[in-house]
Parts: sequence; C-alpha cells; structure tokens
Amino acid sequence: EKKSILLENQMLALEQKALRLQMNPHFIFNALNTIKGYYSEGNVQEASNYISNFSKLLRLLLENVDQYISLFLEVEMLDLYLQLTQVRYHNKFDYQIVIDESLEVKETVVPTLLLQPIIENAVIHGVSPKSTKGKIIISFHKKENSLICSVKDDGIGIKASQKLKKTQHNSKAISIIKERLELIELQEKVTCNIQFVDLVNKDKSIGTEVIVTIPHKIIW
Repeated sequence: EKKSILLENQMLALEQKALRLQMNPHFIFNALNTIKGYYSEGNVQEASNYISNFSKLLRLLLENVDQYISLFLEVEMLDLYLQLTQVRYHNKFDYQIVIDESLEVKETVVPTLLLQPIIENAVIHGVSPKSTKGKIIISFHKKENSLICSVKDDGIGIKASQKLKKTQHNSKAISIIKERLELIELQEKVTCNIQFVDLVNKDKSIGTEVIVTIPHKIIW
C-alpha cells in the first residue's frame, strides 16, 4: 500500500511538471502576441477565433489534471493546440489525427498531456526548418493489450534537427515522458516505451516518427 501511494505521488508530481511545461510562459507570450497582431492589423474576427480556441485549450488543460483522461479529450486538446500552432507558424504545416475505428475514444483513457511535447518537437525541430510546407500525422491504434501512439512528421530528420536545437526545453519534456512511462509500467505491469525513428528513403532523411506504447485502458 505504501508503494502504491508513493507511485501515485510520483505520478502526480510528474503530471504537474508536464502541465507547467505545457503552460510555459513562452507559449502564452506567443499566443498573446498573435492576438495583439490581429488587433493591430484590424483582423477582429481572426483575433476572436484565436482567443476562443486559446481560452478553450487553457480551460481543458486546467480542468483535466487527473492521471488519465479520455482519448476523446486528449485528441480535442491536441487539435486545439495544433490549430493555434498553425497560426503561429503561418500555416507552415498541415496535420492529421488518425484514430483506429476499433478504439472507443470516450472509453479509452490515456495519460494526460503525454503527446503534446512530442508534437511540439515535430513542429519546431521537424517541419518548421523545412523550405516547403510540412505535414504531421498523429495516430492511435490498439495492438493486443497496448495502445500505440505515433507522431510522424516529414521534416528534416533527427540528425539535422539536433544540429539546429538551441534549447533544452524539449529534452526536459522528453525526460519527463520517459519517467511517466516507467511509473505507468510499474503501476500497470505492462511494458511501456518510447521509440525515435529516423525515417529514411535511399539514404536521405524524410522525417521522424516517435512511437509511444502504453497500456490500453478503458473506463468501466
């Protein structure tokens, strides 16, 4: 029982760290600057739409700080985040969220805020440095007793992006994800892992795929 309580406390601490990373001042600063830019240009409707999405994302983030949330809510938050990020990067990329038809999105639960730092990394270090428009595909599918979550981009690839990185924010976020997966593994007694794949075609990098494997959990 003591071990269970300790694991629960560790998980909550990591979730709070993840929330702080998600709600970092840089993200909020950029969002506010985008809103100011719309108003200074007289684009009141665009400003209103952006404020609406930004407010909804903040509300969802603050309301859903439990260890697990439904896949439905997680996808809703990711969709809002990606819409806001598209605006920030001037539609530098398209995105697609693919969910296996066999998954019940309102019954399947996932760790809160698990994929956002991976998607952020795909935007900043993958598709943003490209000279052409990029694409990010987020997918969820079930494999036996596991849920496979994938973030794939057609960006510049792992090796090239590592040369351009100027911040440790993402490395901290990825470290927290790894710690959370280790704790989930102990709790659920099911293997969890995260894989980074450099996508290559004829010795040329064509993007990156990050694959996260977690237990397939449902609400009873």
